[in-house]
Amino acid sequence: MFSDIQIQTKQKKTAEIGNHAQNKKEARQPVIIGGMIIDVIARVTEKVKPKHYNSGIVQYVRGGVGRNIAESLARLGHRPRLISAVADDNPGLELLEHCNQLMIDTTGVHVWKHGNVSTSSFMAIYNENRDLHVAVADLTILEKTLTIQYLAKFENWIKNAPMLVIDGNLTPRIIQFILSLCFQESGDNVPVWYVPISVEKAVRVVNDQHRLDGITYISPNVLELWKFLKILNKNGCTSTEKIEEYARWLVERGAQNVAVTLGELGAMVVNRNQSQYFEAVPIENRLIQTTCGAGDNLAAGTICGILDGKPLLEAIQLGLKAAKSALLVTGAVNPLLSRQLLQKPEFSLQKINTKLCKKNFAVE
Repeated sequence: MFSDIQIQTKQKKTAEIGNHAQNKKEARQPVIIGGMIIDVIARVTEKVKPKHYNSGIVQYVRGGVGRNIAESLARLGHRPRLISAVADDNPGLELLEHCNQLMIDTTGVHVWKHGNVSTSSFMAIYNENRDLHVAVADLTILEKTLTIQYLAKFENWIKNAPMLVIDGNLTPRIIQFILSLCFQESGDNVPVWYVPISVEKAVRVVNDQHRLDGITYISPNVLELWKFLKILNKNGCTSTEKIEEYARWLVERGAQNVAVTLGELGAMVVNRNQSQYFEAVPIENRLIQTTCGAGDNLAAGTICGILDGKPLLEAIQLGLKAAKSALLVTGAVNPLLSRQLLQKPEFSLQKINTKLCKKNFAVE
């Protein structure tokens, strides 16, 4: 099942990671809490026909938002700590071994040995335009394993992290527990980046007071942003003309920085002091394999920049470049991803625009 990606791993096993990571051995390590998942990616080659046989391409790739971000950070020279869970089965052990090869600290990954639960899996079907058509996920093992009791074992990791990343696969109760660990009486709280992962799970981070307190960075796409508005009792239209206004509503509710991912349009960063729109790095449509890992890589690249000491508006430019690298492959993370790759001319950013072009998004 993994023959294709295993070959890629062996060929690029040390993929530009070694020297930079070794220089950071003594540095505090970012901590990521989230999913390790086997993705089944199906791409229909013609217009989708519901309730009919559809010709296409099916591939198995490594996934999980938490794992994806950990891999991207590792390939960009950081050594993240990953807290997650897999089963004691072939997919789970392969995911674990691949992380170890990338020098990701997997001490926090629990291996479930009871046999009645399998490693998390996610099936996504993309239409002829390479956009997500429908998806199904089985994340039972995360809910069984990532409990308060288990996460409390890693309190020291969390409290000393230069950046904590959590994804929306975690339950609301677990998210609030993690955020409580990040609070410091001195006011020097642990920076937290929240990745919503889906429209349905995006709002799991909203607390009982309908606020986003404790969230330093949040990176919703347009549809996830719209979901936040609904849960926060706001109304509005689904046009990019309103993106800045809507993002500011999240800031008013406690999120310090909102990075809205806009697909082929790029991204917009909004906080109390400023807002800035960034165009996406140009790419020919024929080169796009899938869009499944673009958002995760945008987050990872931006986090990498922040860990390097860059201000957010500079860091997100690295994120946009990393996002483009993910579009070039079927998997969630490009095995060739490196700082050197992102410095190539084809990853150069266009001018930074202050005005986003108008586009309406369909909301079901």
